[in-house]
Amino acid sequence: MKKKRKININFLLPILLLMLLASCTSTKLLQNNNFAVNILDGPLKALTGMQVYGATPDSIDIYLQIDPSLLIPHTLPDSTKFLSFSLQCMIFPSFSKKLIIDSSTFRTGPLSINQTEKLIFKHSLKAPLGQSYYLCFKPSSEKFMNWNFTYVDRNFVQSQNHFLINFDYKTPVFHPEDFINKPLFIQYSQSNKDSVLFLRRVDIASCRRVPPFMMKTETCNLKFTQTKSVKIHEGKSEKFLLDQGGLYLIQTDTSALGAGSFLVINQEFQHWLYLTSLRYITDNDEFVEVWRGDIGLLDFWENIAGSTQRTIELSKRFNYAVNMANLLFTRTLPGCLTDRGMIYIVFGPPDVIYEDDELETWVYRGFRQQRDLFFNFRKEWILPVGFEYTLERSPEYTQLWYEAIERWRR
Repeated sequence: MKKKRKININFLLPILLLMLLASCTSTKLLQNNNFAVNILDGPLKALTGMQVYGATPDSIDIYLQIDPSLLIPHTLPDSTKFLSFSLQCMIFPSFSKKLIIDSSTFRTGPLSINQTEKLIFKHSLKAPLGQSYYLCFKPSSEKFMNWNFTYVDRNFVQSQNHFLINFDYKTPVFHPEDFINKPLFIQYSQSNKDSVLFLRRVDIASCRRVPPFMMKTETCNLKFTQTKSVKIHEGKSEKFLLDQGGLYLIQTDTSALGAGSFLVINQEFQHWLYLTSLRYITDNDEFVEVWRGDIGLLDFWENIAGSTQRTIELSKRFNYAVNMANLLFTRTLPGCLTDRGMIYIVFGPPDVIYEDDELETWVYRGFRQQRDLFFNFRKEWILPVGFEYTLERSPEYTQLWYEAIERWRR
């Protein structure tokens, strides 16, 4: 495996990036913990939703959903208690350029400890049209060293971050299960005249992942089962309703590059994703029995777990991993059906992630006999949405894969 030079990110990252501007002659790798740190259980657990929207030609708006009930109260000298949340943010265009475009700190200000409803805030950063960016963020306290990264695409007029789905033009929709059977609107940052948005539902029935040691994989060609047109006026769509779960693409021109994508989760679609992902941790006979309905899910988990308590524990753990994969990796496919989603579900969050303009490398420290386990994901262009991460496969993963499944099922 080709050895890559690693640069550890900490609170000195802005200084390191600027120092590298003059000295970089080859691609350097940056360490991040976008998936290594589980946001929902870590210091950012109160951040329950994030949407990035290309608000103007020069800037992006970051919509943050904060759950005050998950914040730890602060106490003043006079014993007064209050809640607050702060996030340090910065944005840069490329791992090869090492140039910070903008940086700032978002703060909620003091909140009442009696505040229980989720709150939505907006924070803006400079990010001109015409290129892609990496938005990185972490708690503003210096005791938190790891940065979290998310990809911001402003390359094309139909790129992911030019669409914002919301309930009333003020309340962005953060979670897939909130889409179904509720009136929705779409804001489109590039529209200054009347036009039409096309919402196309993707047929993903044939798009299955195979284990990382299998070198031959089937091509997943995007097909569409239905198209819904929605009129848009001055950047705001008419109200519409989606009553079928699935993955949808948003475009104003279906022949042009770029598209937004979003999942709509209903009970039927959630069950299908769950069963399809179950293939990762089952042998062929087990999977066929569950898929055909010859054995119920509860019986399947009980056969593995051996007790009621373990049955509940394992099923919840698997369901959580599938949901997290969907939240983290959905673009051209639901996240649980991507290569990164497959590895995430089976091996869990990596300990470290390194990324450059061509590869994303996941590292699992001391996975086997104190030896690190690496997975390389190559960035490839998938029409029409954009980059997807394709695993570099190897027969060497065979034994490691089965060991990981055994660990999972124990």
